[in-house]
Amino acid sequence: MLDINLASLDAFIKHLREQEYSPATITKYAHDVRALLQYAPEGIKDKEHLNGFRAYLEEQGYSGASVNSMLGAVNCFLAFLGSDWRLKYVRVQRRAFLPADRELTRQEYEI
Repeated sequence: MLDINLASLDAFIKHLREQEYSPATITKYAHDVRALLQYAPEGIKDKEHLNGFRAYLEEQGYSGASVNSMLGAVNCFLAFLGSDWRLKYVRVQRRAFLPADRELTRQEYEI
């Protein structure tokens, strides 16, 4: 069982400040770890329970890239706690071309 709570989040934020992370990064990481705390308010029972967090984020409507961004913050938090558990990222396929409705017309291009 991995005990996570607001006190560990506060210690993590303090650690990020000491490591001179930017204020925007600290705010984002704190937001992402709060999402983990919302998912598991009593702590993480086991690795399988932790893996459910990825599905939880997808159910909340986050895109694959957003989920991966949040998982990066949570993995940093887990490393801070001394845990060897890590979440694997979602595979995101890049689009080679823009959708037709986003293409410029000749007239728009020449302006």
